[in-house]
Amino acid sequence: MKIDELTPRTGRISMPVKILSLEEPRAMDNGTVICEGLVGDETGTVIMSFWNDECETVKDGMTISLKDARANLVRGHMRISLGTVSYTHLRAHETEAD
Repeated sequence: MKIDELTPRTGRISMPVKILSLEEPRAMDNGTVICEGLVGDETGTVIMSFWNDECETVKDGMTISLKDARANLVRGHMRISLGTVSYTHLRAHETEAD
């Protein structure tokens, strides 16, 4: 699957994406930490939400492999997020220069 194939209700997304930029993590009222980033492949980009420990793990320029993620429409913009059974595989050896 590629970014340009996503629709707002796409589930079970499994594909590699590169993290192009990340916002600073922020704490929500319930203690949850969230950071959002722009991820993409050769076909396009989409916003992705990272939660709690994921915020400390992901870095700009890193390529991650999504497994069973989902796409949603939030305030008119498509976003990818991980569900309770989805995960990422980080390829930390890749940098922005790759």
